[in-house]
Formats: sequence, structure tokens, C-alpha cells
Amino acid sequence: MPVKRCPKCGEEKELTAEFWRIRHSRGCTYWTNICRKCEVLVARQWQIQNPDKFQRSQCSPSRRKNQREYQRKRKEDNPDHARQIMKKYDNSERGREKHKRQSQLGRDTLNDNYIKGSLRKMGIVSSSVTPDLIKLKRQQITMKRNLKQFKKWREERENESDHEYVSGEQRENEENYGGELQDRADNAGTARV
Repeated sequence: MPVKRCPKCGEEKELTAEFWRIRHSRGCTYWTNICRKCEVLVARQWQIQNPDKFQRSQCSPSRRKNQREYQRKRKEDNPDHARQIMKKYDNSERGREKHKRQSQLGRDTLNDNYIKGSLRKMGIVSSSVTPDLIKLKRQQITMKRNLKQFKKWREERENESDHEYVSGEQRENEENYGGELQDRADNAGTARV
């Protein structure tokens, strides 16, 4: 397989469509000079440096609305095709990262979709989920998390008092106190006889 070096990042990559873009200009077909990753970085830099020239959506709101409507209708007409595209996206690295970010955000913020998912795992049907049930489940999860944090904090505090964090003077006082208790127990035992 032929290899090409990217002058921007300096990496040698296989000359395939996975790493390089193919350009068509005036009847010629050629591979781009820099790799796909570097092209994305260059484009982002340009967008940051020229915000007035770069607009994400240059069409009117009515046209955007028509486009959304067309896409929705196409998705309804070809559900298998739409499912196949979504499956391909979900299996890509970008899709997995997006899913990971969204699920982490759901866990952190305890949004409704995350709560509904946890209720679904418990076997509760989505149609029977009410806003009150979501609120109660959110409170339950919050309480469990707080309890877990408290237990962790308490264990840390116990470990601190048991080990190296105890000063020599404090350890001496604890030993003396333990000795005093033993003396009192011995004296109490002899006094009863």
C-alpha cells in the first residue's frame, strides 16, 4: 500500500480515503496535500480567525424549517435506511464519544431521559412514568449518592485517626487514657472481692 507523509503533522499514512481526501478540479483527480485530521484543524483555525466570514447557517429560517420537514419526512418514508445510517454513526468513534458525553451529562445533571432509562432498567414501562415518579427517583438517586459520599468521607476520617495522621502527643494521650481505664477496671475488680 503506498504511503504519503503529511507536511503539517509529519505522520506517514496510507494513501487511502480513510486518511486523505480526493479532490476533483478541472478534470483532474488528486489526493489533498495534508491529511484529513490536519484539514479539519486548519478549517477550525480559519473559522476562529474569521468569525465574520464564517456563518454556520446561511439560509433563512423558513428554508431551514423546510429542510427539517423534508428530512423528517424522508426518515419516516425510509425507516430502514435511517436506522442503518444511525447504526453506522453510532458505531463510529465520533458517535461513541458523543454517546459517552451525553450519558455522562445525564448522570451528572440527572436529566429526565437518564431517570427514565434507569426506571426502564427496573422494568417500569415508559407509558406509566409520570413527572412525580421522575421527581421521586431523582431524589432517591441524589440521596444514595450523598450517602455514598458520606460513607467515603467517614472512612477517610477513621483512617486518618487510626494511622500516621495522629500526632505523637495525641497517641500518647490515647495510650494513657487506655491505661487509666485498665487501672480503673483492675481497681474495681479488687474492690469487689
